[in-house]
Order: sequence, then structure tokens, then C-alpha cells
Amino acid sequence: MIMSRGSLVLLVMLIVFTSGFWAGSRIALNKPLWNDEIYSQMRSIDSMSWAGIWSGRIREGNNSPVFYSVQKVVCAAFGYQTADLWKKDDVRSRFLLRLAPIMCMSLGLAVIVGFFCAYYSFLGGLIAFIIAISSYMVWYFWAEARPYAFVFLATALQSVFFLYACRFSRSPRYGVLGLLNLLLALVTSIGVIQIVAIGVILWFNGYRRFWALTGCVGLPFLIALGYYAAADHYQFKFVSWGMPLALIELNIPAGRLAAFFIFPLLIWGWDRYINKDRTFFLWPFFLWAWLTVAGYALFLGYLYFRQRPPQGFEVTGRYLMSLTPIGIVCLTAAILEFLKRPHVWWVKILTWVGIALVVLPRLSKAYRWMIHGLS
Repeated sequence: MIMSRGSLVLLVMLIVFTSGFWAGSRIALNKPLWNDEIYSQMRSIDSMSWAGIWSGRIREGNNSPVFYSVQKVVCAAFGYQTADLWKKDDVRSRFLLRLAPIMCMSLGLAVIVGFFCAYYSFLGGLIAFIIAISSYMVWYFWAEARPYAFVFLATALQSVFFLYACRFSRSPRYGVLGLLNLLLALVTSIGVIQIVAIGVILWFNGYRRFWALTGCVGLPFLIALGYYAAADHYQFKFVSWGMPLALIELNIPAGRLAAFFIFPLLIWGWDRYINKDRTFFLWPFFLWAWLTVAGYALFLGYLYFRQRPPQGFEVTGRYLMSLTPIGIVCLTAAILEFLKRPHVWWVKILTWVGIALVVLPRLSKAYRWMIHGLS
């Protein structure tokens, strides 16, 4: 019996999710719980009521409630009683407290790969998979009892759906997009950058229905802003002057960051000057991705000029976790879209050489991270 394309895509997603769950579990069992994970579990989850979680009374920089609520449900489902984790670090605690993040990261990878398999090709899914597993931040936060894997999943869903809406549906689908923006707002208040970017792109592309935009963008924006206002505000610092760019490159490495801008411009140039076609439906998606990167860069600039070293917490790449799935989705889409354009053999060869130079060099690092960990 021959499997349908849809069944094959689901099978690929299941394989990616299962493999991801195995890899994440392996990391979780071999990595001791550390200070931030322990603090979140003992102070923000175990000691906090449901009302406290959802009213933003969590005493952390990110007080958006989804991560803390899911962790509370997992602990209740498995009958987990929090011990003094600063003194007792057992295998059961490592696995159960990281179970939901492992599932979120693995599901995010499966969603990205499945989308490109379904709407482009299985080769496209493979390219997305290679880019994803050779991303440092995926491995670093694959198994950590903190919200970052949740941020990865929420942003992956937002990214692939906005790409679908721009490229295939050519309609904003306010309802679904609004739900995904709402999920992101309830996962991280800094997601307001992506939400505002979507609002700007929709507005400038003529989608200006007041109530639709209010529900799709306005409500998630206000919720994210509300949690940010209720959160504790800390002083931050950078350990070196070049660190802001380095933090972006942790999420989108330098070569990919260049390709992130270059490939869409090549597509635009090819369509405009070679194909004489000015209807480039993907521009809203690429502009959203670029605008989001610019928004996070401005956010880092704000923190940089506001710092008062040596006081404050060090700014790290985890604050920009959303850029990792955005970079994966945008770069994969740009590569696959450009591959559809050139019909001259030597252009195709040069294109594949460029893709290989962007995608393959980090595979050896991914293998090392899988076998030996990040140390």
C-alpha cells in the first residue's frame, strides 16, 4: 500500500518529534539542575498559587504564565513533590521538570520540518532539519526547566503560519494569527516585538479592519505589555562592547544572518529584472522577519545604553530565543524559493554551492553537541 503525501509528512513529523524527545531526554538526564531552574521551580511554581501565576505576581524577569502553569500541571500529574533542589539533584527531578520543555522543543522542530515537507518538498524539510539541528540555541535549551523551549515552539508556530498566510493563503487569517500571537504573549512578554511587527506589516499591506487588527494584534500586545508592567524590572549589563551583535549571532550565526538578508533580495531581483514579475507575495513575511530582528537589535541597544556595570544581570542569548526559529524558517523559505527561480545550469550550481556553504559547515558541530554535549 502506497502512503499518501499527507501520511508521509505526518510520519516525518513523528520521527523528528520522537528523535528530538530522545535527544532532549538524554541531555536532561545528564545535566544537573542549575540555579535558575531551581529558583523557578521552588519560588515561582511550587510556592505560587494559580491566581498568583496568572496575575503576574511571579518575581522573575519573565512572568508570563504559560510555562509556570504547564510545569505546575506536570508536577501534579506525576505526583511530584519539590524537595530542596539546591541540596538534592536526582534523576527524577531532572527529567520531570524538563519534560514539558523537551516536548516543546521537539514539537517545534517537528512543526517546522513538517511544514516545509508539506508545502514545499521533502528536500525542503531536510534543509530545515539540518539548519535547525545545527543551531546552538536549540541544543542549549532543548532540556532546561525554563520558558525558552516554549518561546521556540510559540515562535515556530507563529512563523510558519505567517509564512503560510503570505505565500499560500494570501490572506491574514486574523483568527488563527490572533490566537498564535496570544499564545506568544502568554509565553513571553518580549514577544511584543514580533506581535507589533506583524501589526505593522498587516497595516502597510492594506489589512486595516479595526476590530480584526484589534483582536489579532491589539489584544495580545496589551496582554504582553501588562505582564511586562507587572514583572520585576532588573538592571542588566553586557560583558563586552561587541556583545549585542554576538547575542544575535548566537541565535542566527553570522553566515546565516548574511544569507537571511541576501537570499530574499536575490529572489526580489530575479523576479523583478529577469522574470519581469512584480507580484512578490513573500515580501510581507521577509519584511516581518527583518523587522523583528531590527526590533530585537533596538531592544539590545536600549539595554546597552541603560546598563550601569558592574551592577546587574548579564544579558545572554536566551532573551532573543525567538530569533532562532525565525532564522530557521526564514532562511529555509528563502533558499527554497530561490531554488525555484534560476533555469540556467551554472546559476543552479552556484546556488547549490552557496546553500552548502551556508547550511553544512555547522553540521560537524551539531554532531559534536549530540555526542559530547555543549561543553
